Amino acid sequence: MVNIEFDLEVPMPFFSIVIPVYNTGRYLRACLESVAGQSFSDFEVVVVDDASSDNSGAIIEGYTLEDERFRAVTHVENRGRHLSRMTGIKQARGEYVIFLDSDDELSVNALESLHGRLLADPVDILHFGMSVVSHETIPEEERVVFEQGANTAIGKRAGRDVLRTVFDQDCGYGQDWRVIQRVFRRPIISDAFDVMEGARLDWMEDAYECFAACVLAESSDSLDECRGYIYHYGRGTSGVNKISVDEYDYFCKALAQCLNASARFAEGRFDKMVDRCVDGLRMKCLELLANDILIRLDEVDWASGLASFAKRFGETNAAREFYRFARDRAYELLQDEDVDLLDGDILFDYLALAESMVPTDDDMCDLGRYRTEKNVAENHVAALFARRLSKRREESRVKIFVSAHKDVDVPQSPVFLPVQVGAASAGRRFDGYYQDDEGENISDKNPFYCELTTQYWAWKNMDADYYGFCHYRRYFDFSPARHEENPYGEIIAQDIDAGAVEKYCLDEESVLAAVQGYDVITTEFKDLRDFPGDFSTPLEHYDNAPKLHIEDLELVCSLVRRRYPDYAEDVDTFLHGHTSCFCNMFIMKKELFFAYCEWLFSILEEYDGEADVEFYNKEALRTPGHLAERLFNIYYIHHMRVGPGWRTRTLQCVHFEHPEKKGFLKPAFDGSAIPVVFAADNNYVPQLCTAVYSLVANSSPARKYDIVVFSKDVTARNASRMFRFITDGHSNVSLRFYDVSHLVRGYKLEANAHISTETYYRFLIQSVFPDYQKVLYLDSDLVVDADVAELYDTKLGENLLAAVLDADYLGNLNMKDGQRVRYSKEKLGMKNPYSYFQAGVLLFNVAAMKHLHSQEEWLSLASVPYLYNDQDILNSHCEGRVKYVDFAWNMMIDSGRLDAVISFSPAWVHQAYLDSRENPKIMHYAGAVKPWSDPTCDFADVFWRYARCTPFYEELIAHLFDGGTLMDRAYQYVVNRHAARSLKRKIGDIVLPYGSKRRETAKRFFGRV
Repeated sequence: MVNIEFDLEVPMPFFSIVIPVYNTGRYLRACLESVAGQSFSDFEVVVVDDASSDNSGAIIEGYTLEDERFRAVTHVENRGRHLSRMTGIKQARGEYVIFLDSDDELSVNALESLHGRLLADPVDILHFGMSVVSHETIPEEERVVFEQGANTAIGKRAGRDVLRTVFDQDCGYGQDWRVIQRVFRRPIISDAFDVMEGARLDWMEDAYECFAACVLAESSDSLDECRGYIYHYGRGTSGVNKISVDEYDYFCKALAQCLNASARFAEGRFDKMVDRCVDGLRMKCLELLANDILIRLDEVDWASGLASFAKRFGETNAAREFYRFARDRAYELLQDEDVDLLDGDILFDYLALAESMVPTDDDMCDLGRYRTEKNVAENHVAALFARRLSKRREESRVKIFVSAHKDVDVPQSPVFLPVQVGAASAGRRFDGYYQDDEGENISDKNPFYCELTTQYWAWKNMDADYYGFCHYRRYFDFSPARHEENPYGEIIAQDIDAGAVEKYCLDEESVLAAVQGYDVITTEFKDLRDFPGDFSTPLEHYDNAPKLHIEDLELVCSLVRRRYPDYAEDVDTFLHGHTSCFCNMFIMKKELFFAYCEWLFSILEEYDGEADVEFYNKEALRTPGHLAERLFNIYYIHHMRVGPGWRTRTLQCVHFEHPEKKGFLKPAFDGSAIPVVFAADNNYVPQLCTAVYSLVANSSPARKYDIVVFSKDVTARNASRMFRFITDGHSNVSLRFYDVSHLVRGYKLEANAHISTETYYRFLIQSVFPDYQKVLYLDSDLVVDADVAELYDTKLGENLLAAVLDADYLGNLNMKDGQRVRYSKEKLGMKNPYSYFQAGVLLFNVAAMKHLHSQEEWLSLASVPYLYNDQDILNSHCEGRVKYVDFAWNMMIDSGRLDAVISFSPAWVHQAYLDSRENPKIMHYAGAVKPWSDPTCDFADVFWRYARCTPFYEELIAHLFDGGTLMDRAYQYVVNRHAARSLKRKIGDIVLPYGSKRRETAKRFFGRV
């Protein structure tokens, strides 16, 4: 660099204009001329030639010779724009500094306007306006948008608001960070460059420089009505011109250097607002960099560009940005109701690229944003699919209405229209459903008319060529194959999923093909003599129903004979015949359906007026629905007899035993909670409730907890008791029960005396909770004595999970027989068996686990027998990617193995285990010895301290007497009186805790005795 000495007696100019130059000879003369011709003349120009190889140097020299206000500084080697500005600042003498890029210009009155404003109201930073000239392929509309954004007047700011206005997301990034569009008081910008790093920065250096200046500034203002800067959009690195993957990778590298420099600048200032704003700077820069993938790379290079982005800034940020693109595209589509979502839309490319990333929790702030963008994007996409399905349902000329009183799975085919029955009195309305209380309806009669309220509503409000009706559990089998039936003539299936849709042809194409050309389709007519039970005719069948009254059937049949005498023969044929079709399921052409409804509802209306149901039970009150099944048979028989020429068809009926909604769970509290999963069966609910209560009792009111129990058989009563107890008074706690039957069906999951099949449910977390980055899994045979938020906040990075080493297993590894070492290496394939962890307390990296194996793969692995089942599988497949946490987070009680096994473990492991016993955070009653079967076991008092607060306490006490446990102990009274007294005292303290009313009552009672 060439240094030039200046005459110190020369007065300081008002403005110093710093112009970095590198090979811009084509534009440089216009740039310099725009400064030389200013209407205000009190300025100097410091032109920094950054080792240009074109004619830039000659142009600069010409101006320095002709105008003494122009001074030149030359770099021997190219150092980039940031360091060129740094050089210029060191040479500047003016009161204020303006940066001008050498391919842009100043308007002729720019300096005069800025001078007047600064004299009238001096500030550290003055933002002024810009005129934008587009070049290359920049569309005019984009130029206009750019110019509008560049001229946002913010007004006066002071203190930290100077910084917040530009870099705080809560302020909406209210102003750009271009240094070329600002005037800086020289001491401020000089100090900023003095503390900035002297490293080459080639991209987004403006952001770093502006950030540093705003941190140091005390005041700022706007003069955006002065369009003093003439910006040439499309020259240099700006604009939308295409670049190569290598060039994009260079941009990623350059931005990483800039962001790291900004972070280091903020370090040590101990200012939360500075930290917040450097984070805002980072987020905005990453958005702009990600935008360039779409704008400046060819579509075939997007994946490569995203890989470059992820390499520098992490897969969490990379995924977030493409979820942002998906969010915006989906929102754009949602705004136009006439636009249909096409399978080939670019939206799905965005989603695929986002899902190809494996997020980690290196930066919790990034994770929160990632989760937000992902949730919003997926909600928008779901809304698009729902809208498309709704449109197609409206347009479909074959409509099969599915009656449901609860939110269930329904085939996502436009021919199936779910209808919420009894909606008039329902507590909530189901999303994506039609409701039977809209338009003309009899929704209030649903407790009596059942699915007939759907038929009435469809009759009065919907238009179709074919009207069909199913029940949320029962559908027609539209497949050409015949399927096995149960003794009552139904095909028994499990879940309404993709497999069922395929097997029973519940797709649109198959349904339309099956219906085409027919007038009436019904379920098959079954011979009642083949059914289990003592009946052979429909009359006997109705009379055999324990909660129905034969008088109702007789009444409605008499009404049919009276109103429609020509049906009398058909009534007798049906009642005394041997066949019937069931379920109020049929598909009819429009004119036939309307005629049937006129006939049916007129009869039922008259029945309502004559029947006496005052003392009927709940099932008997549903008599109109039962009668309609029989009336349909009579109507069908009559028309087949009189010969209207109906073309009819019968189909098998499929009964789905588990139609409840499956899919994944949406996070509680908008994803801001700590998700915790337990797994248990109904028999284990008392222990489960104790574990969950212990967690909640130690929870922080400042955090939220999303607790989910995986189970197959927890009863509604037990779930309700737990829910009321756990959530009462805890607005920051959510408790849900999730039926996993459909996820584990078909897998051979082995259990043994000490390990239940519920232990395998932890493999389901990645499918049920895909929206959480981390999920905490806890066994149900433990109690928590600390806030699990501390454990949940453990950084996992790229690890698959966090866990505690298994001191018992490591003790076995040191046994002389070497069996456990051989098992670990040969069966489990572990390179280091001493890394084996205990799986009762696990913090899962959900995305990473899913990336390693799908749920189906995990469960297939679990179908192979191991010594410790799923725990062995996890150790085998997660080795080397485990974050180990303190033993206190999974302190296994001493069930007689401390001396026998654990003491053989490596010395440091043994000591760490002993230390954890002094202050355990989670006590895990692993093994055969449990407090509810042996109240004298290790740490049993802690379990009972929590258990006695739960509504299941008495059940746990009763469990102590199951299997003769206490009887066996009582025998010791004869053998060892002292031991018996000790046992009695311990049991007494559990059953009659100190200070309780029951203990005082017992003392008074036995005192009188």
